[in-house]
Amino acid sequence: MKLFISQNLIKVCSIIFLSLLVSSAHADGGNEGNQNSNMYKARSQSHANEKLVVKFYNKIFNERADVEETALRFMREDYIQHNAFVGTGRQSFIDGIGGFLASIPDTKFEIKRVITDGDLVVLLVHMHVPGDGQPGDAIFEILRVQDGKIAEHWDVQQSIPAFIPHDNGMF
Repeated sequence: MKLFISQNLIKVCSIIFLSLLVSSAHADGGNEGNQNSNMYKARSQSHANEKLVVKFYNKIFNERADVEETALRFMREDYIQHNAFVGTGRQSFIDGIGGFLASIPDTKFEIKRVITDGDLVVLLVHMHVPGDGQPGDAIFEILRVQDGKIAEHWDVQQSIPAFIPHDNGMF
C-alpha cells in the first residue's frame, strides 16, 4: 500500500512539474495578450537589427556596393555620426565614405564578433589587406537602429601591434 501511494505521489508531482514547465514556456511564447510578449519582441527586434547592420556593413565595406544607393536604403537621412573625421547626416556619410574606400581598394573588413542589445549593434572588425604581411587594425563599430534604419554610429580604432605580450590575439 505504501509503495502504491509513493508511486502515485511521484506521478502527481511529475504531472504538476511538467504542467508548470509547459505553462512557463507558453508564457514566453510571445502571445499578443501576454505580459511577457515585450521580452519576446525585444529579442526578435534585436535579431532584425543585427541582420540589418551586418548586411549594410558587408555591402558597403566588403562588397563595395554603390555607397549612395546602399546608404539611402539602410540609413536614416538624419543619421548621427560620432566619428571625428566624418560629418553628421546621411549625405556626409555618402560624401566621405566613397573617397575613403577608394583610397584603400584592397582592404577587407572582417567582422569577428557581433554583440546586439535592442537597438544597438556592436561589431568587432579586423581591417586588413590580405597578404600584405601587416596585422591591420581592430575596430569597434557601434550602430544604433531606429525604425528599421541605421540612425547613429560610434567607432574606436586601434592598430594591431606586431608584438602582443600574450597569445590571446586581438579578436
